[in-house]
Amino acid sequence: MILDWDEISVISEKEITECVNAKIDLGDVFNFLKLSFEIQESASGWTHKRCCPLPDHQDSTPSFGFNPKNNCWNCFGCHRGGG
Repeated sequence: MILDWDEISVISEKEITECVNAKIDLGDVFNFLKLSFEIQESASGWTHKRCCPLPDHQDSTPSFGFNPKNNCWNCFGCHRGGG
C-alpha cells in the first residue's frame, strides 16, 4: 500500500495499522529491546512465550506471547496485545 499524503484527508486506524505492520517486524523490535523468549512449536503460531514485560503487570508465569507468523503479540494475563 502506497499512500499519497497530498490526497489523504482522513485515514483510518486500520489503514495506519496495515501500513505499520507492513514495515515493522515485531521480532526485530523484541530483539532490539533484548527480550528473550521460550520457543515452542504451535500450530496456532503462538511460538514465543515469556513473562509479560509491561511495567504495570507483575507476571510470574509466561503469559506474554508473540506470534511471528501474524506479526502480533498478546498478553493472556493482562489482556493487552497488538500488531
